[in-house]
Amino acid sequence: MIAVSINSRLQHNKAIQTYARMLAQFLDRDELTGWLGRNSSFERNKQAIKSGVFKMHVRLLHEKPWSSHTRQTNRVCDNYLVYAQHWDIRNYYQVVALISPEAHKTVDKFLPAIIDIVESEFQVLNEQELKALLHVTA
Repeated sequence: MIAVSINSRLQHNKAIQTYARMLAQFLDRDELTGWLGRNSSFERNKQAIKSGVFKMHVRLLHEKPWSSHTRQTNRVCDNYLVYAQHWDIRNYYQVVALISPEAHKTVDKFLPAIIDIVESEFQVLNEQELKALLHVTA
C-alpha cells in the first residue's frame, strides 16, 4: 500500500492535503484526476534524481480540470507538485512543495532547498519513523 505524507511545513495547507490524496490514488491505483498531469523526475538535476525527487504538473484547484480524454503526457502547465519517494522503503512518499506560478522558470532556484529538505527530513527516516508520520492512502 502506498503512503503519502506531507512535509511538516505544509501539513495545514488544505490544497496540499487534497493534492496528497490525489497523488496517493494515482501512485497506488493509477487513478488520474483532472488536476494531475505529467509526472516525471528532474532529468537535468542529478542530485534531485539521486534524492528521489519528482514533479507532477498540476492544475490549481480553482482552475478547470483537464478533460479525461487528455493523455497524461499532454497534461502540462506551469505548476508543479514536488514529492519524493523514500530511497529504501519504496511505498512511502512525501509531498514537499507546490511551485506556482512560473514553475518552469523558478524551479532551479528552489530545487537545492527542496533537495536539502528531502534528504534531511525524509530520506533519513527509518521504517518506524515513516510509519509514525501522518499520511494519506488511496
